[in-house]
Amino acid sequence: MNDLINVGERELDKFQRLSDANSDEVFALLSEGLEGNVILLHNMRVFGMDPGRTGFNGEYFGRRRDGELVAVGAVFNLGSMFLYARDEEAVEGMAEYVAGLEALPGVVHGKASIVDRLFDHEPLMLKAGMRLYLDLMVLRENAVHEDIETAGARLSLAEDLDDLVELQLGMEREAFGEAPVDEWADRELLATQVSRGAAYLLEVDGSIVSKAEATSLERVGSWLGGVYTRPDSRGRGHSTRCVAALCLHLLENAPFVALTVDKDNHAARAVYHRIGFEKVDDWAIARIYPP
Repeated sequence: MNDLINVGERELDKFQRLSDANSDEVFALLSEGLEGNVILLHNMRVFGMDPGRTGFNGEYFGRRRDGELVAVGAVFNLGSMFLYARDEEAVEGMAEYVAGLEALPGVVHGKASIVDRLFDHEPLMLKAGMRLYLDLMVLRENAVHEDIETAGARLSLAEDLDDLVELQLGMEREAFGEAPVDEWADRELLATQVSRGAAYLLEVDGSIVSKAEATSLERVGSWLGGVYTRPDSRGRGHSTRCVAALCLHLLENAPFVALTVDKDNHAARAVYHRIGFEKVDDWAIARIYPP
């Protein structure tokens, strides 16, 4: 009898699929780390946790320990996976679960210690390609430096989309050596951000040279990404103005803006510090390949 009870407890502790019926407990867990969970919270609240066809729907899964939810992940149709766990041990079994999904994610995003545990503890289940280590930085509504220049930056428009996609692909190739997701995914994400007024760019002589976009959940927080300036236009303050203008816009509806920056990208880190961002955690992005 005790053996049966133990087997049942082990089964309950495994990662299992989550749905809209679990939204309250998922929201409560993710709220423990709001600054790193904006994407998960946004997609869960806006698009739901049940299967759907948009790029922002996905498969949600979680693990309970002693009956309490301690880890959550989601593989979105766009090809990215975001995860959160209360501690490193809570992700035990996640790699096995993800490896059994119909489609593997192209990249995994999460707290560095959790991402490392995911790949290093169960190396036969998921194979990581390039692993980028970053700083998670946050700008709060009362921390923007007053002397930041935003001249020249403007909201992105629908007619800018082709140029924005081109810049996005360039950014991904520069970071990974290749685009980790396909062009369709980049286009769908950018089109949504542009349509919601959460994308800014800067032009010089009629050519877009710098851009930044965000995912924002009203009254919760914003996640800024896609910050990129053409290599031949760097060192002139374009990124600073573009990012600062977008952040001021985002902070009108959310209490903070979070972003990640490569630990070795000292120029970008200086830009963010100049605007008012401060580091709050260590982050990682890992490229996934089939085992």
